[in-house]
Amino acid sequence: MQHALTKTMGSTMSDARPRIGISRWLPHCLDWIKLNTAGAVSIGSSKASCGEVIRDHTSYWILGFSKFIGVYSALEAELWGIYIGLSLAYELGYRRLEVELDNLNAINLAKGLSVKQNSPTIVLYIHESCGQS
Repeated sequence: MQHALTKTMGSTMSDARPRIGISRWLPHCLDWIKLNTAGAVSIGSSKASCGEVIRDHTSYWILGFSKFIGVYSALEAELWGIYIGLSLAYELGYRRLEVELDNLNAINLAKGLSVKQNSPTIVLYIHESCGQS
């Protein structure tokens, strides 16, 4: 089951408004893009990576990559995927973005629904990039 964290970005990142819902790949409205992201961690070494695919409203491939990010938990790898994807989309000039991943805990943290004092630092980066801080 996929979950979506939808970011509607206005002229600045501070205009972002997150929404959550269960989703699957569907064409978007004109001028929207979708970021599919995932994080993964090697059990033995805790080495983590994240991968991204960004597509437009017609499913046209805009960007895709995978990246080694260091030694992190699986949750942190998912969160880094969100942050890197949001940053790249913003750098590419996109302001209307739906982020889709399969980790509801990561979505809740990114949206600020379950942030605790000991939440990973990357959560703060995500909130800053979306104007939630």
